[in-house]
Amino acid sequence: MQELIKLVSEKAGISAEQATSAVQTIAEFAKSKLPPAFSSQVDKLFGGETVAGNPEPVKAGALENFGEKADDTLDILKDKADDAYDVAKEKATEVFNKLSGMFGGDKN
Repeated sequence: MQELIKLVSEKAGISAEQATSAVQTIAEFAKSKLPPAFSSQVDKLFGGETVAGNPEPVKAGALENFGEKADDTLDILKDKADDAYDVAKEKATEVFNKLSGMFGGDKN
């Protein structure tokens, strides 16, 4: 994990403590999105150890790709959450306007 922490610290321009927190947060996030059986594999991945079926230790480049994919996934989730918020806000406004109209209130 130290290799990844150093890489994150250097690339992001943050302290080792901040990078440690970031890497641990990403590892916990990854584990929360996978079945429990994969937790040890995630720990190995972030620890730079070998992963099942791969005799070589995981390299920092692979972790960078994982980070990029995680960023892309988070961007997609954020966009979907924003879209859902917009739809919910629109629907709530429609309901409010209909109810206001039913009770003689201003529709604006």
